[in-house]
Amino acid sequence: MIAGAVSYISASPPNSSGLRPHTPSPLVESSTVLSTHFYRPKYSVFSITMNLGAWYPLVIAQYAVYDDGQQVAHRWALAALQSRRTAHVYQLRGDACRLSYDGPYLDHVYCASPTLRGGVHVGHMRDDHLAELDEFCMQVSLEADECTWDGQWWVLEVLRRVKARANPFVVVDVWGETQIRAELEREQRRWEGSDDLVEDRLFSS
Repeated sequence: MIAGAVSYISASPPNSSGLRPHTPSPLVESSTVLSTHFYRPKYSVFSITMNLGAWYPLVIAQYAVYDDGQQVAHRWALAALQSRRTAHVYQLRGDACRLSYDGPYLDHVYCASPTLRGGVHVGHMRDDHLAELDEFCMQVSLEADECTWDGQWWVLEVLRRVKARANPFVVVDVWGETQIRAELEREQRRWEGSDDLVEDRLFSS
């Protein structure tokens, strides 16, 4: 159960270094691993007096893109969720060959966005290491060919690099493109049916 976002960490107790045990998964698209994160896992809340920091769930957020009043596509962003309403969002801005990354921003009305269509829970990160994800995002943006990539490719490449680095503070458990796309399609259908989306499931009492 998650109470607010005081300390979002795994049910596994922290080790002597103050971190939960984590064994990096191999760089494969694993439906077995994926299934444990598409639905709300069980978490315990440790006192903030332990100085462990808070663990935020990391999700791929999808937003509807409209043309002439019709939804025609989705754009993706990475979001570290502090709560249902508050998120640290990492995304590209612009159109077509004019996409750029200008750093994360704090969204205080995340779940109230009229274009948000849920997302996929892909990992978790410490609240005091948000800048490290920003560094990965910036690195991918600088190396990309602007006219042959888009925001979805960018998100997948950022996740791939974070997972390959095995950073203990920014942990990616799921990055397989096929399964991610399938789950985002299911999220779209949940939104259409007024069902709970990933932010609702993660922070339900």
